[in-house]
Amino acid sequence: MPEGELLAHEAAGANPSNPSQANTPGSVLEARLAVLAHTFDNAPDGIQVTNLDGHILYANRAIERIYGFTMGEQEGKPVSEMNAEPGFAEEHIIPSLNSCGYWDGEVLVKHKDGRIFPIWLTTSVVKNDEGKPIGLMGITRDITKSKQGEVELFERDAKYRSLVENMTDGFAFHKIVVDEEGRPLDYVFLDVNEAFERLTGLKREEIINKRVTKVLPGIEQDPADWISIYGKVALEGEAVRLEQYAHQFDKWYSVAAFRPMKDHFMTIFEDITERKKVEMALSGSEKKYRKFLELANDAIFVADAETGILVEANRAGSQLIGRPISEIVGKHQSMLHPPEKAKQYGDIFMEYVAKNQGVTMELLVRHASGRDIPAEISSSVFKLGEKLLIIGIFRDLTARNRAKELSDKLNEVNSIINSTLKFGEVVGKVLSTSATAIVADSAAFFLLEGDNWILEKIHGPSAHEPGIKIPYDVLNPPPRMVENPAPVAISDAQNDDRANKEMARKIGLRSLLLVPLVSDERVLGLLVYRYFTKRSEFTLGEIDFGMKLGASISLALKNARLFSGQQNIASALQKSLLVVPESLPHIRIGHIYRSASDVALVGGDFYDYFPLHGNKVGVVIGDVSGKGLDAAVLTSTIKHTIKGYAFEGHSPGAIMSKTNIIAMQEMDSSTFATAFVGMLDTQSGVLTYFCAGHPPPIIKRQNGDIDILETGSPPLGVLDFLECRDKQVIVSERDLITLYTDGVIEARCASDMFGENRLVEFLRNTPSLSATEAPEKIFSELIRCRCKLSDDIAIVSLSIQGDS
Repeated sequence: MPEGELLAHEAAGANPSNPSQANTPGSVLEARLAVLAHTFDNAPDGIQVTNLDGHILYANRAIERIYGFTMGEQEGKPVSEMNAEPGFAEEHIIPSLNSCGYWDGEVLVKHKDGRIFPIWLTTSVVKNDEGKPIGLMGITRDITKSKQGEVELFERDAKYRSLVENMTDGFAFHKIVVDEEGRPLDYVFLDVNEAFERLTGLKREEIINKRVTKVLPGIEQDPADWISIYGKVALEGEAVRLEQYAHQFDKWYSVAAFRPMKDHFMTIFEDITERKKVEMALSGSEKKYRKFLELANDAIFVADAETGILVEANRAGSQLIGRPISEIVGKHQSMLHPPEKAKQYGDIFMEYVAKNQGVTMELLVRHASGRDIPAEISSSVFKLGEKLLIIGIFRDLTARNRAKELSDKLNEVNSIINSTLKFGEVVGKVLSTSATAIVADSAAFFLLEGDNWILEKIHGPSAHEPGIKIPYDVLNPPPRMVENPAPVAISDAQNDDRANKEMARKIGLRSLLLVPLVSDERVLGLLVYRYFTKRSEFTLGEIDFGMKLGASISLALKNARLFSGQQNIASALQKSLLVVPESLPHIRIGHIYRSASDVALVGGDFYDYFPLHGNKVGVVIGDVSGKGLDAAVLTSTIKHTIKGYAFEGHSPGAIMSKTNIIAMQEMDSSTFATAFVGMLDTQSGVLTYFCAGHPPPIIKRQNGDIDILETGSPPLGVLDFLECRDKQVIVSERDLITLYTDGVIEARCASDMFGENRLVEFLRNTPSLSATEAPEKIFSELIRCRCKLSDDIAIVSLSIQGDS
């Protein structure tokens, strides 16, 4: 008979309502032991006990329900096997256990079926009577339903790389390779971490982008059938958790595999070849259950389901409501809640008691001081002899709610920062939002210039105006900011040597929070939050908020300065791309360029016209995909390459063919360019042209007819070989030729785009439209239609004017 059941059996005859029997010391002890044993076995939250090396010695029924593993499957195994974030315990949990004996917080864990889900874990050190640590106890609650959306295992970019590289377990990212019938036959290494190299002996630079059958010849014959297993994960999305022997390495691995996206899979694994044997389990029912109850950081109460009388409480429960255990046991459970809520809560619990079900909900708990505390209560019903009991585990949500509040404010700050590259435009709002989040009376934002701090922005009362210079040491900046850009929280500014105590007393400053702004080993500035009305005891959540806030603002400052520098370069590049002659013989011409956004730096639109040999005039218009300096450099290359080949005397088709060769060398697979090149003979009126993926020019004849030139060639930089055959059309004097980029026809007008048809109708229905005024009038039509530019626009119009 299991130990908990044995205790329950021995105590079944004890009747607390019989005074003579209740006063028998042995009966009382047995009854309390039975309550303790059943308390843990029937607790709605999971309870695990491990030895000091982290091997599982005990797990209650709730743990089996949460993880899917039976007690027999868990016993003796490292609790780390259930963690989805290797190294998390070493970085966060163990240091806290060493310093204060407990830790609580959110952790990502793995279910038996391979699912990854979040829990709230409260863990503490178990000590013997001499005070020596002998094990660890953890209380686990599944918080999947309380979180919005699915929990992501990895974040992108820097956070993803930091997590992967700091994992102690091996990590690999793969893409599955299938045959013509869609069956997995191989997979490719896309990324691995350092732990992978250490655990397998394979080097990253030797395997990335290679197939596993090339890296590990013969793996397709491995009895473990790795390719089929991982293929099912990547193709069907079914996560797996397995322990398997790998013949190629002569090692056993514990592997978790899951699909982050279609046709891909990730693996996290550890070497379990030398797994240690499980230590002897803790013994002694009374000592075990009593220590579990007392060391639990969550409040635990046990009540008679029929009468509602509390029969057991732990020290954390006493602390939660501010009353000694002697004033709790024997009282009605309604004392735990605000009087006005007691009946409502009692009815809810009795409803679940009648159904013999457990329930988890958020309720208010009344402290002895009269204040109400938000708490998450998880309760369940169990039977002890003939008695039906309710066990409730109460978790104070004050810290979690505060953490969520700070997280929401940080997201709000980041949203403000990300709304523009011009940080100066939003710094005031960022300062006020962050000051509100940490309840500061005033806040100031300083930039470092030389040996002085320059006050840039203020929130709340301040003795100084923006622009003032303050010597470096006056602000008492955190020492060694570059090496340790962590916030400095000073609760008692008038007596703390880290603050200017004399100044703090003079101005009535109570508390102070300093947040360094550091990037690339360079101090950029400092955030200063001040508290005058009351002293602030800064929480770990508020300090963490300051740390993340400093990182976000530091990055924003760095990007803002880069943006400012790029704007200057971009302005010069843009001007050089749009330099054209003031006039050409026998030609009347007009042009316009408009940027869709002042933060685009520089677009890929370009145009040019220039005299050629004889009576010919060259005209070019084009658009390179992308924005920014890289696109500008490529745009300049394409434009000047076309112009250079034109001056050499090549035809438009030959120019495009040669330019495409240059484009293929300069562009990556995601970049392309559209372009139109035309050569107009001003005497004969013959326009020889070639259009590579560009919107077709429009010719408005003198009689009002509209001709749209032929296209048909793909853009530059797409195909290695571009077949370029010249096309020709005859243009008469005063026929209007209009060239434009796709930003014109893709401008948003209400629910649709401006479009080619609307442009054609505008040209057709606008009488006496000259080349010099056509581009401006087309743009004015976009404005009249209230079009919103989604891309930059360029328009060039020209016509032959003859000798007159």
